[in-house]
Amino acid sequence: MAKIEAGVSQDRKEATVFCDSARPAVLDSAQLEELIVHLIGTREGMLPPRAQLDPFGGTQVLVSEKMRWYCKAKHPAPGFAQLLLMHPGLGWVGIELGPEGIDALTAELQKARQSLPPKLEG
Repeated sequence: MAKIEAGVSQDRKEATVFCDSARPAVLDSAQLEELIVHLIGTREGMLPPRAQLDPFGGTQVLVSEKMRWYCKAKHPAPGFAQLLLMHPGLGWVGIELGPEGIDALTAELQKARQSLPPKLEG
């Protein structure tokens, strides 16, 4: 298996990607984003496919406090929505939700909301 390493320059404007004995590639942020998208598309087409399971202990999950989300109703398809998440390193990824998906997500968010401690009056 190829050993792959990457690092960011001191000025944080370039990344260097190393792959075994190959010559290192120095990429600016736009080139690195293009590479990431290309790698994601390549992995999506590979076998075995990623199992469509809920994450469990030991599953690598990309989490960032700088993420943001965006949700919009999908027109002209009533009852559908797009939920998008923006990871600062990965970019935008999203899912199209039908009525069942919207209901399931709403139920999970309501459970999370109910588990919050009550607000203090003040």
